[in-house]
Amino acid sequence: MTGTNLKQVNDAKIPQDLISMPSQYFASPNELLSCEDLNKDQKLRALSSWKQTCIQLQESDEEGMTGVNEMRLSQVNAAIGRLEDH
Repeated sequence: MTGTNLKQVNDAKIPQDLISMPSQYFASPNELLSCEDLNKDQKLRALSSWKQTCIQLQESDEEGMTGVNEMRLSQVNAAIGRLEDH
């Protein structure tokens, strides 16, 4: 994890923006999945936030960089799928 070291798993102990802006804390969706300091629900909420950000960027992107956003969205969707399968 690139930002904060998390010692507790309950929501009161994690930064709220970790859930709402996970890309500020994790280099990739896989890094988020491997974070042992978050429980499954927290990971799903963070990945859902990341997915919404990707979709918003994709919809507003007018600079021809949609390939980057599409790739990240694909990674987020794959991470959500792996987490839901467990």
